[in-house]
Amino acid sequence: MDIDDLAVNDYPAFERLAVQWRMDHPVETALYQPVGAYGAPFTSPEVRNAAGKLLAPNGKPSKLTEGQWHQVRSPAFKAWFGDWERLAKTIEPVTLVLEGWTGSKEDLRLLAQGWYSKNLQGKPPTINEDMGVPVMFTSEGKSTAFATSGNLRTGWKSEMVRALPELVQRAIKVQEVAPDERRLRDTRMFHTLVAPLSVAGKTYSAKITIREALERVASAPHKFYDIAALEINNGPEVYGLKDSEQVQNPLPTPSEPLGVTVRQLASAVNGLDLEAGVSKVIDENGEPKVLYHGTKNDIDYSGPRF
Repeated sequence: MDIDDLAVNDYPAFERLAVQWRMDHPVETALYQPVGAYGAPFTSPEVRNAAGKLLAPNGKPSKLTEGQWHQVRSPAFKAWFGDWERLAKTIEPVTLVLEGWTGSKEDLRLLAQGWYSKNLQGKPPTINEDMGVPVMFTSEGKSTAFATSGNLRTGWKSEMVRALPELVQRAIKVQEVAPDERRLRDTRMFHTLVAPLSVAGKTYSAKITIREALERVASAPHKFYDIAALEINNGPEVYGLKDSEQVQNPLPTPSEPLGVTVRQLASAVNGLDLEAGVSKVIDENGEPKVLYHGTKNDIDYSGPRF
């Protein structure tokens, strides 16, 4: 007896089969059921504009229906199509107003190193909101970032040290790398994070490295390790602003997030591919795009029809 005959002739048996199929296929069940069809529906915290429209991560009205808006944010959808929402997440840029530090590379290194020692080293940690961990500024980070090949000792980049606390706080983790043999004795992982840095009207991707020490080595294992300011190809669009407002940096309305997407920031980091395992079928707002499949042939559907 096929599934159609079972539904007509022995509905209780059909319902038992359907329930068992849902239990055996939780991802497919969550993906294809309308929100609220079975049990408690998945709902994501809503973001709406003044007109009551659900918003995409870039602050523009979503092209999805309300049911689709919640569905694409569900754990089951992301397990199947990848965490598109993380790549579309926007981060408000940290604005660095330059004080005009001048001098030789050695002079700038000493200025930045002195600011780090006075304002960061030995002070209470900064909480990275994405990882939810306190990050310490230690002598190791000072040695690494201000070394001969470090990134905080040339030109205006020496002044990035003043933006470090805010950058570490807002940065989003995009990668983790296990230590090589030289650091296995004291390190569990190196974490790469990105955050937007606005300097003189131009937005950079601040690549931050956090070293996570072994717990037996340190009671507060997460420590700032290094930072670099990377140029973003073609320049990022700062969502929430009109083209004519990019330089003035006005505050957005509460319903329109101001920021640069993680996808744009990560694109500046060489060798980093966040798109792997994430569907690239997205609309102009960065949300999954609704596609329709049609055929003149019969569809052989292997699961129960609900």
